[in-house]
Amino acid sequence: MCALIIAARADGYELLKVYRLQPGRSDAVDDPIIIAHDASYQTRAYRSFQFVSFSARPGAVHVLFSSEHGPARDLLLAVAGRVRPVEGSLSVCGVELARTGASSRRRRPSWIPTRDPLPRGIAGIGVFERVAEVAGTLTVAEAVQHEARLRMRGGRALRADNAAADAANSTGSVAASAASDKQDVSPSDDVLSYLAHFGLATASEQRVERLDAQTRARLSLALACVGAPRVALVDLTDPFVAGLSSADAVALAQAAQRYAEMRGIAVLVATSEVQAACAAPETTPLDMAAAESLDAFRAVEKVMA
Repeated sequence: MCALIIAARADGYELLKVYRLQPGRSDAVDDPIIIAHDASYQTRAYRSFQFVSFSARPGAVHVLFSSEHGPARDLLLAVAGRVRPVEGSLSVCGVELARTGASSRRRRPSWIPTRDPLPRGIAGIGVFERVAEVAGTLTVAEAVQHEARLRMRGGRALRADNAAADAANSTGSVAASAASDKQDVSPSDDVLSYLAHFGLATASEQRVERLDAQTRARLSLALACVGAPRVALVDLTDPFVAGLSSADAVALAQAAQRYAEMRGIAVLVATSEVQAACAAPETTPLDMAAAESLDAFRAVEKVMA
C-alpha cells in the first residue's frame, strides 16, 4: 500500500511517494515484549518524556515520534535499562524497569546510574552520543566486529546466525548477527553477510568518519541488531546521523522493518521526521506538537487516498 507524503517547503508543498511498511505476518506476531503505561522521566532540573503509553511486538518496527531530541532519546535508553522512569510502568520482556513508589525515589535519585536490570542480550542499542559511540577511525566492518566482541565474545554467534538465516529463508524466520575477529586482513564472509542485511556490505571498508548520514543511520541500525537481541533501539535524532533526509529516514525504517520481520525482533526507532513516523506500522507521538503533526499528515493521506 502506498502513502503520499507531503513535505512542507518555503515555496509550498512537495509530494513524496513512499511505501507504507506492513506489519509482520500474523503468524510472526507474538504478545508485546515492551509495554509502557503512563511512563514518565524527570529530575529536579529536567523534564523528559511524560505519561507515555505504548506496546511493541516482535517482528515489527515501532516509531517513537518526538518534536524534541531529549525525550525520544531518554525513552529509548529507558527501554535499554539505562534510564529509570520515575512514574508509571515500563516492562521489557517481563522485567519492570520503572521506579515505582515514593520510598524508592527517596532512596536513590533517578539520574544515578544503577545496575542494568535487564538480562544480558535483551536490548541492543545503536549509536548514542556520550552513551554508545563509535570511533570514527574504525571501518564499518571493524565497528560491527568490535560491538559483537563487547556483547558476545568471538564470532561463533555470527556464523551460527547466518547459517540459521540461510535455513530460515524457506520458513519465514531469520537469524543474523554478531562478529568475527577484527584482526582479519579483510572483512570475513560472516561480517559481510550480516552487513548485507542493512545495505552496508559495499561500505564495509569505509571509515566511519567518512560516511554520509544515510550510511551512518544504517550502521547504527546494524550495531543495534548485533548479537540477536530481543529489542533493537535506534535513535535517528542523534547527532551521529545529523543531516539525514526525510526520504533516507523512511528508507531506514523500511530496512528495520524487513530485518525485524526476518529475525522476529522488536525494533524501536526514535525520529523527528513525520514521513518516517507515518510510514511505520506503529507510531507513538511523545508530545503535543508531534501528535498534531501526525494527525495532520494522516488527514492529508485520507484526502489523497
